[in-house]
Amino acid sequence: KWNAKRQFSKVMLRVTLGSDLVVLQRGAADPFGLPALRVADLLQFRTDGDWGHRVRLHGTVIFVSGNQLFIRDDTDDIQVRTDATIAAQPGDQVDVVGFPARGRFSRAVIENALVRNVGHTEAPEPVNLLPAEALADEAYGSLTRMQATLLSFERIKGSPRLLLQASNVVFSARFGPGEERELSPIEPGSLLALTGISLGGLNVDGQKDLQLLLRSASDIQVLASPPWWNASRTQRIASGFAL
Repeated sequence: KWNAKRQFSKVMLRVTLGSDLVVLQRGAADPFGLPALRVADLLQFRTDGDWGHRVRLHGTVIFVSGNQLFIRDDTDDIQVRTDATIAAQPGDQVDVVGFPARGRFSRAVIENALVRNVGHTEAPEPVNLLPAEALADEAYGSLTRMQATLLSFERIKGSPRLLLQASNVVFSARFGPGEERELSPIEPGSLLALTGISLGGLNVDGQKDLQLLLRSASDIQVLASPPWWNASRTQRIASGFAL
């Protein structure tokens, strides 16, 4: 299949009869009985690779939003997508069974996942990062805390979206689907501390792109209000004198 720009997107095979499909190898009867893999080993080249089958991961939940969560093992963090809302919370130790795929910035994700809670530990603490540091490959998917100045506050389809800047890095912060929608507007120019999942890398145009995925309004802390004497008020006062 090709897109409107004549770029290859995927392969489709159409069959007419059920008998055209032959099962060469059945999936595991108990997928949670599969040996656990490390996150860092997913989608690695292997001559004995068993491609296209479910895999099992074990890790600690660091973030939950609707039907997606992020887990961490001792090698890396990864996004997990399910077909239903997940009953989990940060600190839960879980087994995850699903299909590995490539997501944003070609990072590994787990799709169509089943999640089973097997224990609980302390919720992981966020790592303090500068937005410029959050663009590094090893920071993708990690729970981070960063400071930035709010440039604008808007709502897209009812969900708050914040445009922020720290030094020369401009990035956005948003909530997961179905999450916080009652956040009170924040005045542009405010200095904020934000906690969320860092999703940074190079986009299709080769430009640096950073988003911060938030859980709730408590992930946003106003450290300082904007200065009263700003460009907007100066312009209004100057206009008044002109009259």
